[in-house]
Amino acid sequence: MGLRLYMAPSLSFTASQLKQQDWSQKFHTTWSGLKTPLPANVHMLTLEQWGGPTIKPSPTQPFLIRFEHIYEKGENSELSKPVKLMVKDMFVPFSIETIEELTLGANLPLSDLQRLQWKTKDYITGTKLMRHKITAADNFTVILNPMEIRTFQVTLS
Repeated sequence: MGLRLYMAPSLSFTASQLKQQDWSQKFHTTWSGLKTPLPANVHMLTLEQWGGPTIKPSPTQPFLIRFEHIYEKGENSELSKPVKLMVKDMFVPFSIETIEELTLGANLPLSDLQRLQWKTKDYITGTKLMRHKITAADNFTVILNPMEIRTFQVTLS
């Protein structure tokens, strides 16, 4: 419900003598940058050009993409399950050429992250995150677990 309220479409109107059918044939009234809709339990938080030495965008700059799984574990019998996204050919106007997972703040490759080790008791049992190496061979398949946000730097072709 929060996403529906926050991401509600902006409506605009104009005076016209055309009938709706004629208007639809003359103008583009719908468009999506995705080849297929995202699963109902996934939200794309970020798709933006990222980094570079100048403010002006260039074709060589990478993009930042964030996906989030919007359901908690056990919240829904189907939508709370881990979900697979094939990111390589997800978009209409481009394909993803390379992908690298970053930390949530996008300030460090996830592979370089070194967490502090704490002496703790493990009170959570039976909770194992599904992870795998993301490769071009599997169409850059990403697995999102419940309530997980994953951040990626991608280059486009």
